[in-house]
Amino acid sequence: MELGITIPLQRFLKRKQPAYGGMTDLFFCWDLHNVTYQGRDVLLVVNASNRFTCVTANLCAADWTNLEEMVQKTITEGLLAEGYSWEQVYCYLQAAGEVWITKTHGRRPVAALNRAVERLSWMAEPMSEERQFQEVHSRWVNEELCKTAGFVQRGKPKDFFSAELEQIL
Repeated sequence: MELGITIPLQRFLKRKQPAYGGMTDLFFCWDLHNVTYQGRDVLLVVNASNRFTCVTANLCAADWTNLEEMVQKTITEGLLAEGYSWEQVYCYLQAAGEVWITKTHGRRPVAALNRAVERLSWMAEPMSEERQFQEVHSRWVNEELCKTAGFVQRGKPKDFFSAELEQIL
């Protein structure tokens, strides 16, 4: 699994510029971006193929330090909240393979990430202060009709992710 970090996130984490990834299937690639939303640092984890988005907040320094582990946890929580079983989530993570930090995955996935950020900014619902994974906000972003890098037609990110997951199960 490749985790592409945006330049602002790279600066926020004080990390050196990562290399380009080599994965050819964008379904196993996620782009990560941090934004300030409702007065707190928020991390958006966006699938490069289908724009399925997991929103997480209330992160401590250790979470940012262990980014790879925290993102896998966030993706797991996002998929479980969407109604996938533990078995389906495990199957996806196994198929995705080892986690690598890379540059983002191209113009179309980054445009989709920016659209997810914009969609999030329209939501007035306060974020949970008790939980890191923000289920309500993630669902809001995943309900928008959009175009993505992995699909020609317009649709919802949650439906696109489901269609791609069916192909590997």
